[in-house]
Amino acid sequence: MSTAMELFIIGITVSLGPCFAFCGPVILPYIAATRSGWKEGLKATLIFLFSRLVAYCLLGLLAGLLGRLLIAWLRQFEYLIFLIGGILILIIGLMIILGKEAHPLLCQFLSRQVVDNNIKGPMLLGLIVGILPCLPILGVLAYIALKSQNLWQGAFYGFSFGMGKFISPLIPLGILASSLPKGLIKNQRIYNFFSRLCGFILFLAGLNLVISRLLR
Repeated sequence: MSTAMELFIIGITVSLGPCFAFCGPVILPYIAATRSGWKEGLKATLIFLFSRLVAYCLLGLLAGLLGRLLIAWLRQFEYLIFLIGGILILIIGLMIILGKEAHPLLCQFLSRQVVDNNIKGPMLLGLIVGILPCLPILGVLAYIALKSQNLWQGAFYGFSFGMGKFISPLIPLGILASSLPKGLIKNQRIYNFFSRLCGFILFLAGLNLVISRLLR
């Protein structure tokens, strides 16, 4: 079996297990709070997955170029990467909680650029999740560094892994997250409360990343 196929299968396996448990609490509350209708949910999920794929391609390229130096660097700065990623996710959740009532200009700007933007929001979340050096990613990058002979082969191996992760339960769940709430909740006040609750879940997901690194 070729290395690319092995990584593709690993991507599928990981996507149905630990990575789903990690990515689900990040992207699904965001979609449920900010998107309406199955088309918007599908679009947001695909943008998230594609952005994560781009991150894996870049990491694979670096693994092919730097080899085990990349793994050492990620391990050395793992604390900082997780901390920054957690803060960004936390801020997005906070913007959803504040909603349209966010008065400071900075809050309004962030809300327009991330929460209300159909592309930038899920793209940013996908890139954040993609570069976080969790154990499965570190293992895959170490394997890519061992197998690749140049940076382009490393990028292709990262692409193969990312395509395997594209086969994800996040796609149907993203569609449901955007279509069911609006269809079931007719009262606007209750729907607004539900959206803020989803933002709070996203806030907690970011806060958990920050606290888990601070307590290590």
